[in-house]
Amino acid sequence: MATKLWLSKVQAPIHFSINEQFRFGSIGNFWPVYLKLVTALPSGGPLGITSNSVITPSTNGITINDNLTTCYRYISDPVDADISFAADTITANLWALESSMLANCAINFDLGYQSTIQERANAICSSARTTELGTSAAVQNFTATSGTLTVPKGSRLTLDVWCDDIVTAPGGHTYTVNTDGPTAAANGDSWIELTQTFGFMTAPAGTKMYLTDVASPYSYLTDTTKKLDTAKGSGVTSKVANTSSFQWTDGGGGSSMSWWSEPLIGFTLSGRITLNMRALESNVLANTGISIRIYKNTTQIGWPAWGSWASDGGTERGELGTTETLCNYTFGVPDTVFADGDRLGILVFVDGMMDAAKNGAYTATLYYNGTTDAASGDTWIQLTQTVTPLNIADVLGMSVNMAKPDPIRRSLYV
Repeated sequence: MATKLWLSKVQAPIHFSINEQFRFGSIGNFWPVYLKLVTALPSGGPLGITSNSVITPSTNGITINDNLTTCYRYISDPVDADISFAADTITANLWALESSMLANCAINFDLGYQSTIQERANAICSSARTTELGTSAAVQNFTATSGTLTVPKGSRLTLDVWCDDIVTAPGGHTYTVNTDGPTAAANGDSWIELTQTFGFMTAPAGTKMYLTDVASPYSYLTDTTKKLDTAKGSGVTSKVANTSSFQWTDGGGGSSMSWWSEPLIGFTLSGRITLNMRALESNVLANTGISIRIYKNTTQIGWPAWGSWASDGGTERGELGTTETLCNYTFGVPDTVFADGDRLGILVFVDGMMDAAKNGAYTATLYYNGTTDAASGDTWIQLTQTVTPLNIADVLGMSVNMAKPDPIRRSLYV
């Protein structure tokens, strides 16, 4: 068995708050636009992405781009299991052409993975094709061999398509990769295939936990701690943070804030988590996005990438709007065992955006503690699992009628 992933024209609702290394004649750092790798043949297209191919023999090729300003990277959903590689064959099937035979372009790819917001893409393999493209769209089917490594569960596979020169290229020409074709073995039917069989994490449908304004008894560093509850809040609350801040604060210049659940009955956190955040920036020049960290007690579990949402002239750059903006996205987490009494916590961050660093001269406002679905302050996370707070009978280890203690006593949590 094997797994095939098609290159689509659909923008992925994800990006990472770290600029990435791409082939732009030399290895350069850019914030890419992410497009989806999908598990079924796309229904639209074909989409042609025209890319500059000004290449000299001393350089490293040109990644698919938009006039040398925006790089494109293809990215999958989070994988649902570890994927082991050991000199495995990865097959690429890419429809491409060059604008002139003087361009001397050969198409290639880099396959990698990203697992957290802090990581650049980790390499799985790179191809080294030297066959020149033609001036009409044609399929380029070729392979590369992986190293020995394991892609952790919850990571996203990444694919960079790039062009290299087979001999000295004079510049001034372009190459095009056609994707998103609706018909197998026809123009735009561009894909990669891995020998491993694996799937992807599905959208969560478990417990929703709401950010409320109720004080939490849990102490974390010097934070103002609030309750992360399975019930909605009592009325919309807003907190303004300076964009120069890192973690969201209890008012501009105030203490950092975090949200914590009650002690929970033991479970294993795994799969995907959906975030539903509502926030704004005070000025479009703030270049402000939002991200979170997930904690088990004081131990960080994951730091997901931001989601992208349409708010900046209809583009998806991960920037907040100047009115309350819905920021809904999902991410994968590593399997994490919660014992009885452990708490789930989240920290919310005033972050930058996909293609620009934030400007610290402005403010951002978080809205939470709302009472109504899909309205102001309806801020929550949703887990794949169903979780239940410990009640007093669980805590004391007593039977339901409290007649006698259970032989196994548990600690008392507050």
